Amino acid sequence: MKNCNKDPVKLKLSLLNIVEHYKNNHEHCSELSRCKTDSNYEPTKYLIKDPKAEILLGRALMNTQVYKSPTDYVHCMDSYYVESFNNAILQYHDKRINFSKQVYILRTNLAVLDWNEHVNRQTTSLKTVQDAKNPRRQCFRCLVCDPGRLNLQSIPVSEYNKLTNTGELSDTILKELFKKEPALAGLGNFLPNVMEKFDIIVKPKLNNSNNREYQKSETYYLPCMITNAFDLECIIEENFKVQSSHRTPWLVLEFEFLPVVYFNHILFNYIRTYTVCKEASGHPAIHSGKAVVYLDNSESRLLIICFSRMPYPYRYAVKRKLIYNDANDKAYKLILEKLCVNIEELERKLMHSLSYKIKAKCGTGDNFKSEGRISFNELSREYEEHPGQYRCKEHKIWHDKEDMETTWLKHAPAVSIDNSRYCDNTL
Repeated sequence: MKNCNKDPVKLKLSLLNIVEHYKNNHEHCSELSRCKTDSNYEPTKYLIKDPKAEILLGRALMNTQVYKSPTDYVHCMDSYYVESFNNAILQYHDKRINFSKQVYILRTNLAVLDWNEHVNRQTTSLKTVQDAKNPRRQCFRCLVCDPGRLNLQSIPVSEYNKLTNTGELSDTILKELFKKEPALAGLGNFLPNVMEKFDIIVKPKLNNSNNREYQKSETYYLPCMITNAFDLECIIEENFKVQSSHRTPWLVLEFEFLPVVYFNHILFNYIRTYTVCKEASGHPAIHSGKAVVYLDNSESRLLIICFSRMPYPYRYAVKRKLIYNDANDKAYKLILEKLCVNIEELERKLMHSLSYKIKAKCGTGDNFKSEGRISFNELSREYEEHPGQYRCKEHKIWHDKEDMETTWLKHAPAVSIDNSRYCDNTL
């Protein structure tokens, strides 16, 4: 109404143009409308594609009082000042407090003075609202995780199979994905670096089998796109031939709440810092929510990192398992300390407190089951009743306490204090 320039014909045409607007035709829309001023504008309502719906909406508009009597509405003005003064009044007139007449008049005058002082003032601060649908930010929504964006006809089958089997993200697939957003044209070399910085994709550290040179991979990997499920025990036995006697207990971090994206930050940190093991097939030992890395250049000690949801809602566990040959006490403490420091850095970076408990579980247990996990405090109570042993709730048998304590749990109280973390491990 305010844009009709007091012309009733223009007002009626503006009403009828609503139909064209919802057909995504903005030729006759106001020059001040967002559909004309915002290059990234996207309709928020369903577009009209059915001719019957077009006719029904047109009839509804012509039956409105504004359309029938446009001359009664051409003088309408913006209600900005009325609403602004009403907001000023509400700051001084509390609806729940009964003021006396004198105080009521006083507060009304204060509201008038306040409004007169601030009305039409220049803005002192600007607020920028970032639209998540803006194509310039689509890469941060992880384009590569959207199956609808993959045009399988233009992607070689071999490269797509690599993505779903090993997580390898080829340049061909990346270019095809970025073609879906015209605004990303010309940024193909820049966006992958940004996505890597935000731990959406990663270049793992790999070992050149010819001369044992450890170097960063030239190819990006996206573990969450791996669709084939691999049993962790099969990965260990078939690819690394590790006997049960050479495995430490599981180190378990039970989080009250851990979003999957947070775990990716932790997993990618290990993939970048340590050399990723290679499986018998020659592919890196990276899977969805799992990875196996070497802890030293001799490749005699391996660390398994995996993520699993707990049986009850919003409770997660991150696990570390060390497979060792003559590993010393410092190695266990160092792994636990680095892990806790990594979580502390993640908290500061994302400004989100992560509450967790440090526990352990026997090396032959199922890492995805919560039964059998035990904290330092619980292990100490078991020792008082049964010296040298603790009862494994998963296997329903007694285990040697020394393996559980000398590897991980004896370091838990010290690490908890150093990192100012409550972990249910103090006596």
